[in-house]
Amino acid sequence: MKRIVLIFAAFLAAFGLSAQTPEEIVKRMDAALDKAEGQGTSFTFIMDIPIIGKASTRVYSLGDKVKMEVEMMGESNEAWIDGNTSWIYDKKRNELVANTINKSDDAAADAMSSFQGITDGYDVSLEKETDDTWYLLCKKSRKNKDKDAAKKMNIAVRKGNYMPVYLRTKAKGIGISIENIKPGVDPEVVAFSPDKFPGAKIKDQRK
Repeated sequence: MKRIVLIFAAFLAAFGLSAQTPEEIVKRMDAALDKAEGQGTSFTFIMDIPIIGKASTRVYSLGDKVKMEVEMMGESNEAWIDGNTSWIYDKKRNELVANTINKSDDAAADAMSSFQGITDGYDVSLEKETDDTWYLLCKKSRKNKDKDAAKKMNIAVRKGNYMPVYLRTKAKGIGISIENIKPGVDPEVVAFSPDKFPGAKIKDQRK
């Protein structure tokens, strides 16, 4: 009898995991992102723009330091944000440009802020699930009066750690995707030093 009870309890626990509501999944995803903030996060931000094509940015964020690797129209550049300073390296010109940024404009310093409250104003449903992933469909609520808000979003959440796998949507004809999301960033990745670019021309535009 005791063995039967244990098996039944395990079954209920497994069923409870798969039977979570979409709202509970989103809530736990937010908690997982908050937890990952201390160790940093990285992800790839992709924009599919008509005529121009795809622009891809790999973002690494740790504290107030951010590194971005940008690829667009066959060209690639790198950028860093460190406190109130941004550095952009133009490979084609072999040039480093430094600018002052305002904290109020420093959205990239909290790279995963893209997901915080992302489903506010949306009706969330579980579209499907696999052994390791939930696939959520978010449709714009009738109460959502934001004209710029996307009509729908697709979010995949990993069951093991509740980290988002991707977010995909479309706004004003532009495809937007956040992919390859990983917790943990090596401090060396986001650390910037002009010494890493010997021979590069430095243009200091800081105020």
